[in-house]
Amino acid sequence: MLLTMDQGVAALIAGLAGTIGALGGGLIAGTAAIRGARTAGEAVRQQVRDQAVVEHRQWLRGQRQQAYAGAVRAVEAFIAAAESAMFCGDDDRPQHMARVVETHENFQATAVMINLVGPQEVHATLYDCSAATNHFRNALHDWAADHTDDQERVTAVIERARALAPARSALVDALQGVLARASPFSGATGDRG
Repeated sequence: MLLTMDQGVAALIAGLAGTIGALGGGLIAGTAAIRGARTAGEAVRQQVRDQAVVEHRQWLRGQRQQAYAGAVRAVEAFIAAAESAMFCGDDDRPQHMARVVETHENFQATAVMINLVGPQEVHATLYDCSAATNHFRNALHDWAADHTDDQERVTAVIERARALAPARSALVDALQGVLARASPFSGATGDRG
């Protein structure tokens, strides 16, 4: 009978060991599952954050492309209107000057958009181009209002027209530079720093 008791005790010990092993294994498996779920959750959260950053960069690049293209079109329209006003007859000049004012206002409106979407590095170049268009418009307005061939005013118009060309080129170069750095494959927004 002693033998039977030893077998019973052994069975009980084996049963307890199996239960403890199962509980330990379940606890370890549960802990691992919780850690795995946390890790997977963090990975999903990081992926969502990364995707949001990429989408924001793409959105900002699109906004910049629109604003920059609008500014270039507007400054080109202003230059064309100013040239028309310079070379038209005296009777047609008021109509052409109205177009100069309109296209200048359009350029100024696009400049506001560029100030909003940036980056900061284009603001100085934009300001220079804006100032050049203002000076050119003012000189042209003074000359057109005079109705004489005052050489001083004609010279001022020509000088302002010449000053606008490099300012326009510098603006286009700066805007193109930002867009080139903000390639959709670079992961950048075109901002420096």
